[in-house]
Amino acid sequence: MKIKLDFITNSSSTAYVVMIPPNFKEIVSIDVLEEWEDYFSGLPNEAIKEVNKNIKKLKNGEQIYYGNCKGFYTIVYYLKSQGVLLRQIDMDGNSGSDIIESIKPEEFFKILDRYNKNENKT
Repeated sequence: MKIKLDFITNSSSTAYVVMIPPNFKEIVSIDVLEEWEDYFSGLPNEAIKEVNKNIKKLKNGEQIYYGNCKGFYTIVYYLKSQGVLLRQIDMDGNSGSDIIESIKPEEFFKILDRYNKNENKT
């Protein structure tokens, strides 16, 4: 498995790992989205609604798959532009279905606290 820090294209399967803070705001303007026209037939209100719906899912710790998410890459581009995309992982040999995997901030901080406590013991 290779871990990439830059944007990956034409990959057999890619996992996008994100951490969305609880105070992450909903999109209100189409101006913040890239490459949405083809996915949403040029309907900006539909794009905004769908992206907000899927960001809410990610905030709740759900996964989003390319096959069940309209505008999947519009969401990836937006999350990257907002600095909440932590890693992109190229997963050669998998099913070819890209995924956005969300890590809840509280889970991350729990692990970080546990690590810091263990590090102080040594």
